[in-house]
Amino acid sequence: FPGELSHEQAMETLEDLGQFRVPALILSGGEPLDRKDIFEVAERARKLVRVLALSTNGTKIHGETADRVAEISFNYGGIWMEGIGETNGWFRGVDGAFDAAVRGVRELKKRGVKVGLRFCLTEGTQHHLPDLLKLCDDEGVDKFYLSHLVYAGRGDKNRGEDAEHLRTRRGMDLLIERAWDAVSGGRYLDIVTGN
Repeated sequence: FPGELSHEQAMETLEDLGQFRVPALILSGGEPLDRKDIFEVAERARKLVRVLALSTNGTKIHGETADRVAEISFNYGGIWMEGIGETNGWFRGVDGAFDAAVRGVRELKKRGVKVGLRFCLTEGTQHHLPDLLKLCDDEGVDKFYLSHLVYAGRGDKNRGEDAEHLRTRRGMDLLIERAWDAVSGGRYLDIVTGN
């Protein structure tokens, strides 16, 4: 669900989605929490879809914002992290973005909202994958979503950063090992890949 829609367009689109009985909706953006009407949009969406998710950089999820996400009963909050520490801040263009995103994870978990980390595998980020999986375990994260680089928008500008086949294969092997650990009685983690 794109964040560029005006309020009227967003509400009309929600009504259309409701008529089509769309079962799931992800509010994303840019940064969806930058929308002044995000919670009004989310409240209406909550009445129209079975599964409502938020895809965010996580830096604004604290205090009243975290309370509202929980009150609206989002089924899932996916927080994008492109790496540990300063790498995430550099990618987001915000100093302290990593610590703020971890705070967002904790705030949602504290309020009983299912939380996932979302990560785009590139040449510049691939070495962070093991540490992000460890972060999932350390923070009790429910889901890990690995995205391959999409050549659209900002991703098209970063086309040269796409991970080479061998690095992508190693990343997938690591995720398969982690998934096997979960189904073999180890630490639970829902793992999804896309794009």
